[in-house]
Amino acid sequence: MNTEINVRLLEQIPEEIIINNIIPFTYNLQQRKLLRDIRSFSSDFSIVENAYAYDYNYDILIYDLLNFCNNTRIGLRNMNNNFAVLLNRIFKLRHYSYKKLDKFVFNVFRRDLIINPMRKLRFLWGILTPIERTRFINQYVLNDDH
Repeated sequence: MNTEINVRLLEQIPEEIIINNIIPFTYNLQQRKLLRDIRSFSSDFSIVENAYAYDYNYDILIYDLLNFCNNTRIGLRNMNNNFAVLLNRIFKLRHYSYKKLDKFVFNVFRRDLIINPMRKLRFLWGILTPIERTRFINQYVLNDDH
């Protein structure tokens, strides 16, 4: 009954009002930067995923992403400030202190590396900008010397 009333009410509204006043509010255009970030996330992630699935595995990809984010070539013994800045991009983590971020990295990545690897990969990949993702691909996928 309610849907019948809603349809009848909509039919009574002049088409000009629907086109000029209602429809514009149903479409929220997203910023170009955000749309580029979304495209980059998907397309670049598939490149990385395919490269690592063929030659390595997800654990190595997580390790390489952690090293890239931490700006180091050795294992994550200590988190550096670069990684803390990346983690502060996450809304929930934006006010975490360095010590609390280090504990977060330990709990999520070092302690249980093999649990939910895809979630961890997408988390790390998501905090990178499109330019940083491209740098990772250049350093770790296209350059075999890593």
